Amino acid sequence: MSDHPTVALLNDKFGEQHCQRVDHHGQVTITIPKSILLEVLTFLYEDGKSKNYKQLSDLAGIDYKGYPGDKDRPRFAVRYQLLNIDENIRIAIKVACAKEDMTVATATTLYHGAGWMEREAMEMFGFDFEGHQDKRKLLLNELFDGKFPQRKTYPVTGEGERDSFTPITRETS
Repeated sequence: MSDHPTVALLNDKFGEQHCQRVDHHGQVTITIPKSILLEVLTFLYEDGKSKNYKQLSDLAGIDYKGYPGDKDRPRFAVRYQLLNIDENIRIAIKVACAKEDMTVATATTLYHGAGWMEREAMEMFGFDFEGHQDKRKLLLNELFDGKFPQRKTYPVTGEGERDSFTPITRETS
């Protein structure tokens, strides 16, 4: 395991039982319960000792269906990639979600740029970001209502949505 300056601070503040660490190719990911997500993000954003992670570089949904050990974990997760610009230190925070409860607190209160990323995760995976102020569709039209194309159970060729579009040809354009 690599030595990451923030891991000990998270363990001290929230307890090792709430912070499951994984190191993969030099990237540290901490999985936490979603009940403390905002508290952890606020700590990382505001607390000077925690290295001031002021930038949310990425927010992504994950579907673990078919992963090794997928029976031992909730099927979905949301991963937050945070960056301390001053010291070029990165850490990822991940929360797991069961298919029956895809609700996660919004991070827009701290990271204004999270709005677009959360909208994409809502639309593509079906997450519900509680407290998000703008839940309009971002990428897909009404043919995809109730359908989540980034889930692994969604067919690669779609569910007939493509058949509803009028083909554009030279003659019709």
